[in-house]
Amino acid sequence: MSSQTPEPPTNNMGLLISTHTLGPSIIARHNTPAAILDASELSLLRSFCLDPSRKDTILREHDVVDDQGQLREHDMVDTQGQGVGIKAQRGVSLAGYVIGRHGTERPALSEEEVGMLREWFESGGRATEAGCES
Repeated sequence: MSSQTPEPPTNNMGLLISTHTLGPSIIARHNTPAAILDASELSLLRSFCLDPSRKDTILREHDVVDDQGQLREHDMVDTQGQGVGIKAQRGVSLAGYVIGRHGTERPALSEEEVGMLREWFESGGRATEAGCES
């Protein structure tokens, strides 16, 4: 009988976020069967990475938050007193969660990851979006 601890699954978003490997994983898995984000989530993340200072505007433009700044995902609205992005964290929108955490004491993407993703998007990393299968 083996006493080895099994390796955590590579699709464990909590692990990818806590180890600040989500950004590189999004890039590495793009256009593969193991892709982390579909085309709409990539579009949302792209808007944010290209200009993180527009975080609140981007969330509103993509209908991720309501007029009070509460995250809204397909009729799911965070209630007062919940942490940033609780509904999104439950699997509704990873991009919404990532953006919502930006600027907090525990961001989902490090500044380095945001910069890496920005460079990837600027170099056409999402150029095949129309052909993405989600």
